[in-house]
Amino acid sequence: GILPAKAVTLVERFGTDLVCDTVEYLESQMSSGKRNNVGNPAGLIIYSLEKELPVPAGFISSRRRELMRQAAERDRVSEEARQALESAYVRWIDRKRQEALTERYSGQELEAKLSEVIKRNSKSDTFFRRVPPAQHRNLAMQLIMKEIRDSLSLPSLDEWQSQNEQIDLFQAN
Repeated sequence: GILPAKAVTLVERFGTDLVCDTVEYLESQMSSGKRNNVGNPAGLIIYSLEKELPVPAGFISSRRRELMRQAAERDRVSEEARQALESAYVRWIDRKRQEALTERYSGQELEAKLSEVIKRNSKSDTFFRRVPPAQHRNLAMQLIMKEIRDSLSLPSLDEWQSQNEQIDLFQAN
């Protein structure tokens, strides 16, 4: 019900966002039955804008709802990217550990090392003795991998990411 010239003036003076939020808020109030008897809705909108009556902070306009949706989408995409990066880093770490294992122990050397770890821990480690013998080999492999992990000097996730970004820059050129 606002004349086009007046609407343009209001938008120029108060900005599109405030005008739209005010209109939406007042429309929601008028249609909710609380103030169903407003005789001049256009006048109420103009009055509210010119008197700089605030739209309640709790009112979520369609514009704010869309901004919230966009922010949530950005957060979701960012979280997915972070998870993908962490997953790639873990795979890289696992590959480096496996490479170190292969470099240190050939097939026969690994079997000998496993037997040594099982024998040593069966004598000295009460927890190891409680584990069923069928699991000794797996547990011994985990102990060997821990030893390898502790001996490797690998970058943190942030350092790895930085190094990979630099490598990607060189490969792009």
